[in-house]
Parts: sequence; C-alpha cells; structure tokens
Amino acid sequence: MNMKRFLWLAIYFLSPAIPITFAVAAMPYTLGDPIYLLSMVLGITAFTWMVNQFVISARPKFAEAHFGMDRMYRFHALMALVSITLAFVHSRIKFSLLGHQPLSGQLTLILFALVIIFALLFLLNSFLLKIRWVTELRQFVIRTFALQFNTMVWFHNLTLLPSGIMVYHVLQSTAATESLPMRMIYFLYAGAGLGFYVYHKLMRPIRMRMNPYRVISVQTEASNVLTVALASQRGEVFRYKPGQFVFMTPLGENVLREEHPFSISSSPDNLQRLTLTVKEVGDFTRRLKNLRVGDKVLIDGPYGYFSHLNYPKSEGVVFIAGGIGITPLMSMLRFMYATDKGQKVALIWGVRTQPDLIWADEIRVFEKEMPRFRFIPILSQADADWKGETGFISEGVIRRVQPEHEEKKASDVDYYLCGPPVMMEKTIHILKGMGIAPRNIRFERFAL
Repeated sequence: MNMKRFLWLAIYFLSPAIPITFAVAAMPYTLGDPIYLLSMVLGITAFTWMVNQFVISARPKFAEAHFGMDRMYRFHALMALVSITLAFVHSRIKFSLLGHQPLSGQLTLILFALVIIFALLFLLNSFLLKIRWVTELRQFVIRTFALQFNTMVWFHNLTLLPSGIMVYHVLQSTAATESLPMRMIYFLYAGAGLGFYVYHKLMRPIRMRMNPYRVISVQTEASNVLTVALASQRGEVFRYKPGQFVFMTPLGENVLREEHPFSISSSPDNLQRLTLTVKEVGDFTRRLKNLRVGDKVLIDGPYGYFSHLNYPKSEGVVFIAGGIGITPLMSMLRFMYATDKGQKVALIWGVRTQPDLIWADEIRVFEKEMPRFRFIPILSQADADWKGETGFISEGVIRRVQPEHEEKKASDVDYYLCGPPVMMEKTIHILKGMGIAPRNIRFERFAL
C-alpha cells in the first residue's frame, strides 16, 4: 500500500478519536465504568464513520485518485454496514445499562438499515447478488414496481432523513448536553458531511452546466454498440489518463436524463475530443442512439485508477478483455500507439461473434506498426469461415502470449483485465493458478 492510501485510511479510521477525547473530557467518570465507556466509544465511532459516508459518496477526487471509484464505493458499502453494526451494539449496551432506548436511536437504526439493504440490493454490485434467490428477488421487485435508476437513487438519498435523526440523537447525549465543545464537535462533523453532500448534489451540477460538452458525432460500431464523441465548449477537454471513466448525463431529446458511468475509449494524447463507447444493456443505453450532433451532455470526471500510467512501467503488458470491456483497454492501447510503439504488449479479446470485434481494423494497424504487439481475438459463436481462436478465454490462450516474455521474470509482466463479472472472476482464478502474483493483476469492477 502506498503512503497516500495509508494516510487517507488512517484519517478515516482515526476520525472518531477527537470526539471521543472530548467526550471523555466532558465525562471523566466513564473511565471508571468500562461498559459505559465502550458504549460511548461505539456510539461516537458509528456516528463519525456514518457521517464519513457522505464524504465518500461525494466522489472526492483528492482521495479517489489513490484508490479508484470501485474500491471507494465498495468501502462505502462495507463501512455503512460496520457503522450500523457498531450503532446496534451501542444501543444494546445502553439498553442493558439504562433499561430503555431513546426513540431517536431506534428510528435511526431502522431507517439506516432499510436504506443500506436497498443500496446493497439495487445500487451496488454487492456480494448479496451472488446469491441466486437474492438476484431473482431483485429482478422481481424491479419488474413489478417498474423501478427506474433515478427512482432508486432518489430512495438512497433518503439517507438524509436518518442522518438528521442521528444528529439530533447524538446532541441529546449526556456528553453533548454537558459540554459545549462536544456539541460543537458534533456540529462540525455533521456540517462537513452535509457540505460534501450539498457540493455533490447541487454545486457540482451547477459547475458542470456552466461547461456542458457538445455531441460532435454518434457512430454505430455494431448493432448494439455506439461511440459518442464529445467536445468541450472551452476548447480542450479535461486531462485524463487512458483507462479512466466519466459520469455522463445527456440533455438531449428522447434520452433519459440520468447520470451513468462510461469508460473513455479515446486516447489522452488528443484533447480536442472525448469518446465514450457504449453497449446497449438497458433502457438508458438503448436511448443514447437518439443523441444528435449538437446535443449537450454533462460530464463529471475523470475517475478510476485503472490505467497503466498509475504503475511503474513493466517489461510486458497483457490486456485481457471480454466484450465491451475492451473500452478502457483500447484507450490504453491507443495511447501506447501514439506515445510508445515499442512497448511489449498483447491483447486477448473474447467476444461472441466477429462483428463484435468493433475495432479489429484499427488493431490490425497496431499489429503492423507496433513490432512488439500481439493480438489474439476469440469468438465463442464463430462462423464456419472464422480461422482464429474459438471458445472462451482460457489458460492455454493466455500461455500463448507468455513466450513473448520468457526471458523476463513473471513479475515483469502486468495483466490488465476488464469484462463481465463472470469472465473477470474466471480469468483472475486462471492467472493466480498460473502463479501470477496478485500485484501483477490489475482490474477495476466497473459495475458500480
């Protein structure tokens, strides 16, 4: 773990230390009652870490740049569960000591539990979705109530209600009622969390609307894949690294005005335009073909840590893509072609049919002009005239690119993976079985 990651994690986990110190100073007698002290520490820690969730959900780039959005969102979900668990234990201890529990505390626990469960089921690619009946329940609820993405996000934003009750609850605590500094600390922490939320929901959209991006082309790559090219009204687009992604909100007619993440497929060596390549997988993406040249879109980004530029340069690079997962890898490959044609790199790309190899012609140009580049496409539903690999990404196919690097140690080769979750899990398992160290396997789980 690099030092900056360690620093941010330390700040997060130690953030309860200040209010705990003030609480003990306000009630020194708690030092003589370990059970009461434990309850107080758990309660303050739960409050502080829950407030921190508003900071994480605001996508702070000063922290996201060191972790990647996928890790931050999973950490967000994990710490919400940890926080409510600490709050529950706190409430049970207080009940055992006092014989009653304030209504505000009970409401906070119930409402937070409902919001967290909803988010795990409908907004995150959480561990719960690996359970078959949970996935079926999720699909049933979405179909039955015709839940749209914006509706689910709106429900998650109801977190403000239990958060407000939580602040009221802690302000009624003994430490807060007996100590003005303690009340100020609670207000300061709650205000910081609210400040990040207001910036994310109100100020950032206003800033984006002051510099909307303009659609300059919509190109059909395949029957269900299109590339949207965008330009900034201020000239150059923002600086980004190949492999990163953005959140896009279209403002045109006959499209849904929802915010969704999309990988950047263009290379940052050309900042005159930004391209996003999208596969139709739902109502929102199906309607993107209705975008017209001149339409405006809002762009928030860049985000993500999935870029070869974030790691020390290795002797060899192997890109492994499944379907539309080629998008961030293509951005990296285009950047290599523009800036470092001598890089030793291989691309293994698994798709269903030959038309799904949407950039095959461009990649063939890379093969001709990059002497150390190797391309292995794989079709799972190949026609009779297909002369290349068939089936799925396997250990045998991956080993075919290893002779390119046999003169170097395995630690000198980095593997970058992107594709459907099942493909990702299988490929990671294969690589680990081949003896590839986890530190040489790079990926981000883009299903946020």
